[in-house]
Amino acid sequence: MTQSAVERYLLLGLQLGRHVDGIVDAYFGPPELAAAVEAEPPVDPRALAADAEALLDELEDGWLRDQVVGLRTYAGVLAGESGSYADEVEGCYGVRPHYTDEAVFTAAHERLEKLLPGDGPLAERHQRWEASIRVPTEQVEGTIAAVIEEARAWTRGLVELPDGEGVVLEIVRDKPWLAFCGYLGDLRSRIAVNVTLPISAIELLILTLHEAYPGHHAERCCKEHLLVRGRGLLEETLVLVPTPQSLVTEGIAKLAPEMLLEGDATRTRISSAGV
Repeated sequence: MTQSAVERYLLLGLQLGRHVDGIVDAYFGPPELAAAVEAEPPVDPRALAADAEALLDELEDGWLRDQVVGLRTYAGVLAGESGSYADEVEGCYGVRPHYTDEAVFTAAHERLEKLLPGDGPLAERHQRWEASIRVPTEQVEGTIAAVIEEARAWTRGLVELPDGEGVVLEIVRDKPWLAFCGYLGDLRSRIAVNVTLPISAIELLILTLHEAYPGHHAERCCKEHLLVRGRGLLEETLVLVPTPQSLVTEGIAKLAPEMLLEGDATRTRISSAGV
């Protein structure tokens, strides 16, 4: 049976995921495709690069083609192709990295010098300030759960969340990351928070909005509702790290706290709450 371009794209992404854990951030597409990939040994990266090139020859400019360019680039990296770091980033994400001028950091340090109280080196004062607003480990879960519920309500003022969406909060330990949103499909996500690492009240607020509402979970469930269920775009059932999709996803989550906590709408909500 001839496979569509979208099915070949899904297979290519899933096959690359067999080589490095975490490349596939989420998959909730046709289970038979994932089962077929799991049933076979990992495909040689050189063969995957060739498959990507063949698929690129058939695709017009657009989102799907940009995704396959990212997969072709990463398959080449796994195959041992030589190239600069900047070329690899541009091939995967569609943007070229550049150095940030040291003056940007100097200005930030000068601002912190004025804002942080106390005496002594700036780094030590910053550490003392963070320690002063650290959330006790036993309070992390309850605090994040409360933030999630409030953020969901506020997010409904920005976008129409689909009926039946929701998140499950899980507390984990001994992970190399602070928090992670794993999209499960069917409008559900698992938000894992690592309590082994210390977390300040500000970090807790920011990461919750980043991972849940209006960040990663809100984006994924809205796209499943509107693009997968509404328009039948199966390509949106696969979330891949070394592609432009990941850049956009992280950009949305990075802006999530600003969208929810700044602007006239936020001031109106706070005022109406009597704060």
